[in-house]
Amino acid sequence: MPIPERVGIMGYRSSDEMNMATWLDEAEVKLTSCIWPRKCYSSGKWMFFEHAYKTTRTWTGPGDPVHEHRWYSKNEYLMWRIKLS
Repeated sequence: MPIPERVGIMGYRSSDEMNMATWLDEAEVKLTSCIWPRKCYSSGKWMFFEHAYKTTRTWTGPGDPVHEHRWYSKNEYLMWRIKLS
């Protein structure tokens, strides 16, 4: 008999999954081409000369705003979107 997975806070399995859901809900998403080598944030695989999703989130506070970027391969981004919807 399989052991059921424990579900934590608000239905997420881990704090990483909850952070990813928050990030993807609040970030600006753009499908673009990777001209320079980039690493997929989710899988850690290198992407080069292929289409990828660039997510940008802006942090504001005292001082200048900070722009944080995360890159996702097309498949990883779509899998996260399906999983979190």
